Amino acid sequence: MHKPAILTAVAGELHIEMDPIFKRVVYRGTREALVAEGLVSDGRDWACMLGQSQTWCDERFRFNLVRERPPGAKGPQRAFRDVDWWRLSVSRRDQRVDYASVAIARKQAELKAHAFWQTSEGVELLRRYCAARRDPAYQAFRAQIPAL
Repeated sequence: MHKPAILTAVAGELHIEMDPIFKRVVYRGTREALVAEGLVSDGRDWACMLGQSQTWCDERFRFNLVRERPPGAKGPQRAFRDVDWWRLSVSRRDQRVDYASVAIARKQAELKAHAFWQTSEGVELLRRYCAARRDPAYQAFRAQIPAL
């Protein structure tokens, strides 16, 4: 199944993801990074265990803070219950996620992508792509570009 791209940026120890499907921003990082950015007050109770969350609202936004396993970490969850790595999700206060609508939107996008390849434009694009893959001069050019 096609998974929509989630835009990601890294600012120091703070990872920032904009999730267009759930219409939220997700910050991941240490307690110090979240407090330094002014996203969470230092007076908040940081004692929640792995997988348990704290939710609060202000005038405009809903916040959800949860301790989670750091990226790349392996092993049982109990090994991470005191690790300083947090996920803070921020969404509009008045926004409610309708998971059925999200699932339907994903399926509609997937169907639209499949239908594109049945159009004359999709067939032509695929023909041009295949021709480029077989073109030795173009492949030699691509080999000179480090990121490709």
